[in-house]
Amino acid sequence: MDTPDLLYKYKSFNNYLLQELCGSESYFASPSIFNDPLDSKPSIRDDIEISHKEQLLKVLCKEYRPKKDPDAVLGNFRYLASENPLEAQLQYDMFVTTDIWRMLLQEIGRRGVLSLAERWDCPLMWSHYAQQHQGLCLEFSTQDSVARNLMRVRYGTDRAIPLSDLYSWKVDRAAGARERVLDLAFLSKAKSWEYEREWRILAEKPGSLSVPLRLKGIYFGERCSRAIQTVVVKALHDAHPTAKFYRVSFDCHAFDLHRHEVDVDEEIQCGICPPVALSFAKMLDPVLPSGAIPLPSPETEPDEGPPHFQR
Repeated sequence: MDTPDLLYKYKSFNNYLLQELCGSESYFASPSIFNDPLDSKPSIRDDIEISHKEQLLKVLCKEYRPKKDPDAVLGNFRYLASENPLEAQLQYDMFVTTDIWRMLLQEIGRRGVLSLAERWDCPLMWSHYAQQHQGLCLEFSTQDSVARNLMRVRYGTDRAIPLSDLYSWKVDRAAGARERVLDLAFLSKAKSWEYEREWRILAEKPGSLSVPLRLKGIYFGERCSRAIQTVVVKALHDAHPTAKFYRVSFDCHAFDLHRHEVDVDEEIQCGICPPVALSFAKMLDPVLPSGAIPLPSPETEPDEGPPHFQR
């Protein structure tokens, strides 16, 4: 599996984005806030005996519920299952399996995920993740990446994690079992999301962390304010001298997106204008409210009356 030379992150413009850009950080999101409710919410495949499930539950309890006695948890499940004697063993098995699944989701939910895309010119991505083309798209190079786990998302695959793999990871500590579980947990999505062509980097916890990829460019959406463009270019051109800035536009006849490189020198020199009122003060006539009495000019009578009304 070849890693693309460039990957992209679509973003809305807000105060948090400015903080991340200035701090060379990126937000690793919790799976709990993903817009796809099945993303990183795997099911489990029941392929081990109840005795192995009990062992697995005890290990998971020690890790995720250190204040609870695992034997007491299992005892409680047996008591609850005994209320229906005809199906007591089936009910007990179900209680144990469900509790294991809940702790698996707890393991997944405490991680952080940075999602990236293979292309900058996907109209749906601009609409869904970049504020309906009003935001930005960040371009990152993977050539000098320090990311330890840059991984590609698979679409249309099974999202069920075998309990045997979870048992091998948590109880047997078998080599490769952890990777198999986490791959299914974080890298399996429905085929309808395939247009995203997504890659992911996992972190120990959610939050803003130092981005492990080098910023190579910034794309400003077709509807992105020119003021935002000016602020971002002025803020980042010194810190990222090799980065390029692009303006995205719509095709006149088709649905394609095009990019045009921003002239950084022109943006720096002309992007922010001095106050017109100060630059052309002597060329402008006073603008007075209706019914106001004009005051004497400061040049002729500097010591009389308050200053002129603001233009």
